[in-house]
Amino acid sequence: MNFRLSNSRLFILAAGIVAVVTFSLYNFMDSITSNSPEAGTKISPVGAASTVSNPATESIGVNNNSSNSSAKPNVQDTTSSASSTATVNNGLNLFENRDKQENYYSIGFPAEATVLHGDKAGSYVANIKDGVIASRLQDIPDDTNVQLYILTHDEPQLRLSLKDYAQVSFKQLAVGQNRAWNLVYTWKNGTSDMESARTYIEGPDEAMLIAFTAPTQVFANSEPVMTAVRESFRWIG
Repeated sequence: MNFRLSNSRLFILAAGIVAVVTFSLYNFMDSITSNSPEAGTKISPVGAASTVSNPATESIGVNNNSSNSSAKPNVQDTTSSASSTATVNNGLNLFENRDKQENYYSIGFPAEATVLHGDKAGSYVANIKDGVIASRLQDIPDDTNVQLYILTHDEPQLRLSLKDYAQVSFKQLAVGQNRAWNLVYTWKNGTSDMESARTYIEGPDEAMLIAFTAPTQVFANSEPVMTAVRESFRWIG
């Protein structure tokens, strides 16, 4: 009798373990399954665009292999974008990224841009005549914050990975209702002088990195476009 009772208990225990493991695997697979398109997929804006005026220079391709690990923000922005509005100011097309829950966002890119999905969920790459704009989610460890992460992780890595890296400026600003930090630096791509700006924006879960890279000689002329793209960014629900 006791033997049968033990077997029954073992059967119930085994069945429970199987159920727990199955449920855990289901949740795990669900969590890693992304609805994001494949890298390189052309992305369409929410709607039509107005005309954008940018200085015209030759198209370039920039490959920046530095790490862009994401950041856990300290400030939550509850601002929602108006999805029915297809365009934003300054001739930008509006795009909405809904790859990862709790990290939905909208951003404007110049109407001339060819916008592709990046190699990770939550990332876009916009190629324009003046350079390359990229937006991507970041996550930082719980034991630090966005500002410290930039100073202790990203900038040291950029310094090590980029030829002739030199910081131009680093300042705090605001994007919508979020704190943000803007890092500007110069470097060399082969023999070409390049300049880049990275804006790190706090958010409700992960943080956002908006990066712009162009040849040094046209970088300053692109400041209005960079500012417009940065100010168009919003976390959306």
